Amino acid sequence: MNKVMCRCGEVHNHPNECARPSTVMKNLCYRDWNFDVADDESWLRVRFHVDGKEQKGRKWRLSPHMLKSEVVQTALMAVLYAEEHEAREHFLYRGEAIFGPHYNVDRLLELCHQGGQVERPLDVDQATQPVQSWPSVLVPVREGRDPGTLILGPPPYRDGSTK
Repeated sequence: MNKVMCRCGEVHNHPNECARPSTVMKNLCYRDWNFDVADDESWLRVRFHVDGKEQKGRKWRLSPHMLKSEVVQTALMAVLYAEEHEAREHFLYRGEAIFGPHYNVDRLLELCHQGGQVERPLDVDQATQPVQSWPSVLVPVREGRDPGTLILGPPPYRDGSTK
């Protein structure tokens, strides 16, 4: 097999063999995003625009010993993480980004210590009886379509209806 001089300056057995991040990134495409690589090729990140403003993803460390597939997979992780970051910023509950990516970890720890952070599904065996910790406006009213599931609703009125 003939050796090929790569644009990275090295000789390879095949033109697609080069694993240098700067070379690999030239073969990647995701939307209209850009892939940035450090001059020393120690990291990569994505760069894109949201609402007309440039956004830069976090830096993903690269090893000089990475295979081309590992470089490509790291670029994919950079894209996925940036997309998740955007989703967390724009996913709202009652107008607030409750799963936002910018929360202080010490404040999250305080929430954990307050004990109000855990919400567990109801044990199916206990589900036939109203649980004391439920709000008084929700009780099991009928079985769901799937075995073992209950539909919650308001307690019945004196006439037996839920109106």
